[in-house]
Amino acid sequence: SNEIEAKQIIKPIKEKIKKQFNTYIFGEDEDTLASVLVSELNDRKQSLAFAESCTGGLLSSSITGIPGSSKVFKGSVVAYKNEIKSSILNVPDHLLRQYGAVSEEVAESMVIGLKTTLKCDWGIAISGIAGPDGGSDEKPVGLVYISIISPNNEIKNIKKIFNSTRNRIDIQRLSVNECLNSLRLILLSNKD
Repeated sequence: SNEIEAKQIIKPIKEKIKKQFNTYIFGEDEDTLASVLVSELNDRKQSLAFAESCTGGLLSSSITGIPGSSKVFKGSVVAYKNEIKSSILNVPDHLLRQYGAVSEEVAESMVIGLKTTLKCDWGIAISGIAGPDGGSDEKPVGLVYISIISPNNEIKNIKKIFNSTRNRIDIQRLSVNECLNSLRLILLSNKD
């Protein structure tokens, strides 16, 4: 008969759905992946930093758009060129030559360098081919490597290939969402 009564009726069903599908449901109403991460990291008193290549700062922007993000976000390195990957993130030149900038090995080295440089609890590094050019049979447009490092230096590497018929901005946005959701799922599995 009214909104309060409706909310009371739906509450146990809503809780059951949230519990059963917690890996798929990250929030409700105005929540975003970024806002949920900022809140969770703030509750944990942990910091976050990024090393971005193919997303060119879009990942950082998704976090800094959230009020209160300065409590958890330390900063980022937009390492678009290999020289920056080497000089600021300490990615060894031999890894860049042997595997290429878009590789699991380089993304992992980027996140290790990021954690050392920015002294963050959690770090995410991303490198990929957003297109429309630059792809090959071996490394197609839409290929993205993500490395996430935890406070105890455990590293999770993720390889994604987003549909190459998507445009550059779509691939960048999908990459950002993949980074944020992957960290959310790691945090979810490490609840105290």
